[in-house]
Amino acid sequence: MAYRTPVLASIVAAACIISALVAAAQSNSSATNSTATTHKRDSTEQSVVSPFFFQNSFDNALRDGAAYSHPFPENKIRVGIIPHDLAHAEYAAHFFRNIQKQNPELIIIVGTNHYERGASNAITSSAAWTLPFGTVLADTGIIAHLVDSSGMEDNPEIIRTDHAVASAVPYIEYFLPDVKIVPILLKSGCTSDQIDSIVERLLPNVPADTLVIASVDFSHYLPRSRAEQNDEWTRSNLLSLNDASFLALGAQFNDYVDSPGSVAMALRWAKAVGARNGEIIYNTNSAALAGIENAATTTYFEAIYY
Repeated sequence: MAYRTPVLASIVAAACIISALVAAAQSNSSATNSTATTHKRDSTEQSVVSPFFFQNSFDNALRDGAAYSHPFPENKIRVGIIPHDLAHAEYAAHFFRNIQKQNPELIIIVGTNHYERGASNAITSSAAWTLPFGTVLADTGIIAHLVDSSGMEDNPEIIRTDHAVASAVPYIEYFLPDVKIVPILLKSGCTSDQIDSIVERLLPNVPADTLVIASVDFSHYLPRSRAEQNDEWTRSNLLSLNDASFLALGAQFNDYVDSPGSVAMALRWAKAVGARNGEIIYNTNSAALAGIENAATTTYFEAIYY
């Protein structure tokens, strides 16, 4: 989902929630028959609850993601790209199901600041996340270092109420119950130097098996044929790790991706840790998934780097 004006953002946010509620109501599964297991951990940190978690929709995404047959290679995945569209969370479920065997100690998840909120171009949160089946802990030490050294803003409410990160948190807890996270939202004005500063401050201070994930959606609002053409450009630049191309998109970036900075940060991290092998796991769009030829669409990539 792209950056929005405040009024449009409120409408879109309401539509996302209504859509998810309708999907949950139509589900054949129920919360009492959830496939989720319970992972309990104590936390003395501030805790938040995601407004984007719907049990039946979560169960459906787990089921659909498990049906996707594309396995990950045996190589250690260092960077991933996943959609955050609540209507197609099965790609996030597929990603985390496949990353489960890797069991990283830390996940840095960076995504779109949809509503451009906060005083800083980069927002984080030191709060834990409470879910029906467990708690996702933030790495408060690393987050404190980012806030102190880079001017990043610690604002749990902004992170909690933006689905760029919140949409992925349930799948992180379900498949990786012991991992800690560093969530980051980037505004559209986040500069190349600011992205470099974040990467440089993180690299020497995180575990060697840290996984970085960009939680982004790609082309927005265009007719399906045009969006698919733009996705060919995106595919080429993702596979060549051309981070600069995304930051150079200019004012029409939503024609290609809703957070150029998040993709650029993920690609820079991949290069910094030597993960120069990229693989597109899935690339599709909302019109194709709905079987509609001539509709405005949102496009999705699931990708990995190792």
